[in-house]
Amino acid sequence: MPIVETVASVAATSLTLIGKDAFLSGWFDGCKKRILEERRVPGNRDVVSGIRTAQLCALRHVATLHQAALKDLPAYEIGDDEGPFSASILGFLDERLRLFRGHNLDTDVLTLDDLDHVFDEVLKPSVQEGFSAPAADPRDRAIDRALEEIERDTGRKAPPIFLSFFLGEREPAGWYEAFSLFIAEKLKTNDRFRAIFEAGQLVSLKGAAERMASDLRAQHADLVPFMDDVRGQLDRIERKIDAILDVDAVKQALAKAEADLGTTRDLARALFRVILQRDVPDDQLAAAFLETAAAWGGSNPTTAVNRWGNLAPELDALIEDSRRAYAANDVERFYAIRSEIADIEEKAYARALEQEREAREARQARQDLLIEALQEKQQAAIASLDSQGAADTIVRQIELQVSEEALFGKLLEVASDWYERGRNDGLSFDLIVAIAIGRQTLTKLARERVPLDWAMTQNNLGNALSILGMRDSEAARLDEAVEAYRAALEEFTRQRAPLHWANTQNNLANALQILGSRESAVTRLEEAVEAYRAALEERTRKRVPLDWATTQSNLANALQVLGDRERGTARLEDAVRAYRAALEEHTRKRAPLDWALTQNNLGRALQALGERESGTARLEDAVEAHRLALEEFVRERVPLDWAMTQNNLGSALSTLGQRESGTARLKGAVRAHRAA
Repeated sequence: MPIVETVASVAATSLTLIGKDAFLSGWFDGCKKRILEERRVPGNRDVVSGIRTAQLCALRHVATLHQAALKDLPAYEIGDDEGPFSASILGFLDERLRLFRGHNLDTDVLTLDDLDHVFDEVLKPSVQEGFSAPAADPRDRAIDRALEEIERDTGRKAPPIFLSFFLGEREPAGWYEAFSLFIAEKLKTNDRFRAIFEAGQLVSLKGAAERMASDLRAQHADLVPFMDDVRGQLDRIERKIDAILDVDAVKQALAKAEADLGTTRDLARALFRVILQRDVPDDQLAAAFLETAAAWGGSNPTTAVNRWGNLAPELDALIEDSRRAYAANDVERFYAIRSEIADIEEKAYARALEQEREAREARQARQDLLIEALQEKQQAAIASLDSQGAADTIVRQIELQVSEEALFGKLLEVASDWYERGRNDGLSFDLIVAIAIGRQTLTKLARERVPLDWAMTQNNLGNALSILGMRDSEAARLDEAVEAYRAALEEFTRQRAPLHWANTQNNLANALQILGSRESAVTRLEEAVEAYRAALEERTRKRVPLDWATTQSNLANALQVLGDRERGTARLEDAVRAYRAALEEHTRKRAPLDWALTQNNLGRALQALGERESGTARLEDAVEAHRLALEEFVRERVPLDWAMTQNNLGSALSTLGQRESGTARLKGAVRAHRAA
């Protein structure tokens, strides 16, 4: 502020003599007291309005960031309470700012603590920077008061994503920082707001200067001319500020305007009675004039009358009467005609609203009929095994029934339902429908706007293609699955979404392993092993123990297939270690069927190692692993898994029996094979 520069010239010579901290503290306290206690125009109302406006503008800044984030974040990261809270806070702000536009800002909500905080923590000067950084405690109290008001008026608890923006955790400026910046901007751009502070500071500065001069005259006679010059500068500044604050100048401007426009005081009073709906005393005409000028934004009744020429033709006679009343300075008649025209237009507007309601109901009825027709078309498409037709009608129904913001979430939900039926019930048609819905979803998602939703859809598409490819002897579906997973990984990066990245790496490896097991080359299997190991960098045992165990088991499967194709035992040894690691989390108590499957696979790897060794220890371990698996793979629960494990047990016993002189192992092998 300009006044601070003047203070600096005094402080450079004299503050060292009287103590700069004591001087600044006394000076600012005097400014604050004078501003808070005085009532002269533009007085406290401008201070309070400025502070309240800064509060609301800062909150609007936070609410806008929150609303934009809800559009950009993937649906699965947004809590159920974020959307309703966003709507509530924007409604809260619209109501408050509506009051502001009507010159009736709700300044009564401000407390003495709010005012003290702005003066003591936001605006208090410092010698070095002009403003000091607010202390932590007052800042926290200001934030707490703001949150209390928001939650009280919206009736909702602030949810996590909103809080992160409000506290400045997602953006450099939270509510408090924006509030402080708005206050500072007020000081720079609003003459009335700034003048209040300058006036208060000036009064305190003059008092301080007088005290300093009195003290310094006794001790430093050579400084007397300098101090007189300072007082003269302060007097000149005070006169400039008085000109800003002088209400008489406003009254003189009004008088000149009355003379120039040819209006009379009686006409002005009548005009204000019509516009403001109240009588205006003579001493308030200036303020009423300024209020009306601001509200009309430079317009005048003539402009309004001319605009009415665009209304319905049946109003022409009334319009002409209103012009004559205006020309005759008959404000009462002018207002009566204006009211009649407004009543006519009010009725016309009500008719338009009714027509709009009827059109909306008609449109809804047609939409309901269209949805019913689409449902029948969907059933016909399913009956004829037209998967694309079924998917098209499903997507169209969803588009008709949900908002654009909810579209992705609903498409994801419906596609997941078809996928799970296809996976769990062996229905390939349902998987194909899920794939078609997924591909249509991708056409409706802008990758650059919602990259994580796009990646999630690619991953889900890959899952459906992968399961379909497992059931198909051709490699085309699996190749498409690999392509979808790799596309997902372009957005599901390790830095941005580490667990999604790891999950997609695991899924990619599964598809590569199936492809590799069908090919003579080992390239796909090597890629699968690499992808599984990448997944384990984020799927750690500590963070996601069961996912870690699943990936360890999948890695072991790929290593075993590679080991079966090699002469050495290194791959098989790695497979055994990975299976045993998986069993540390896939325990019998926690996941009995996963435990049994891993035991069976471990038995197969141990048997492959045992067949390449001269001893029988590995084969004995293989037999034990298969028998453990049969404790959970019981015939009544999972007959096919029970039969598979019986067959594997028979193979291990047969290999052992061939190395022994007795027949017990061989007879056990026969029983196991017959059971299978």
